[in-house]
Amino acid sequence: MIDSADSRPGGPPPHEPALAAATREEHWQAISRRLHRYALALCGESNEAEDLAQQTIATLLHRAPDLADHAGYARRTLTRLWIDRQRTFRRRFARMMNAAVESITPGPPAGHALELAERLDRTRRAIASLPPRQRAAITLRLVEGLDYPAIADAIGCEVASVRSNLHLARASLRRLVEPDDPANTPSSTRTSP
Repeated sequence: MIDSADSRPGGPPPHEPALAAATREEHWQAISRRLHRYALALCGESNEAEDLAQQTIATLLHRAPDLADHAGYARRTLTRLWIDRQRTFRRRFARMMNAAVESITPGPPAGHALELAERLDRTRRAIASLPPRQRAAITLRLVEGLDYPAIADAIGCEVASVRSNLHLARASLRRLVEPDDPANTPSSTRTSP
C-alpha cells in the first residue's frame, strides 16, 4: 500500500522538513541552555560551564546518539564529566576560585550590605571547598530541584549515598558560612549550660 503523503506529486509539502529542522534546533537549544545552567551552578564560571556543556553534548552524540536528548542521561553525563575534571584539576580550580572571589570583592559597602557581601563570599568559598560528589548533590538539589532518586541517577550512586552527601554538604555549609553560630558546633564540642 502506498502512503497518501508520498503519493502526491513532489512528496510532502516543502515546509514540513524545515519545520522539523526548526523544532529539532529549538529542542537542542533548550537542552544546551539547561546543561549550561546546571554546569554554571557546578563550576561557578561561565566559560568553564560552556566548555562542560559542549563537551557533554559532544559526548552524548558520540557515545549514545539515541539517548542524546534524554535530560536525565544528559545530566548524568555532565555530572560525571565534571567530577572527572574535579579529580584532575582540583588544585587548579581552587586557586582559580580563590583568585576570582578575591578579584570581585566589592568595595567597602555600609552596614547590612557589608554583612551580605561577607556572607556571599563565605558561601562561595564554602561551596567551592565541598568535595565533588557533595557539591554535585547539593547543586542538583538546590539549582535543578531534583529529588533524591534523580540525583542518585545523575551522580551514579545509591539514594542513601545522596542523602548522606546532602547531609554532609549542608552541615559543612552551615559550619563554614556561619562559624560563630553555636548550633553549628559538633555536639562533642558543645558545652552544656
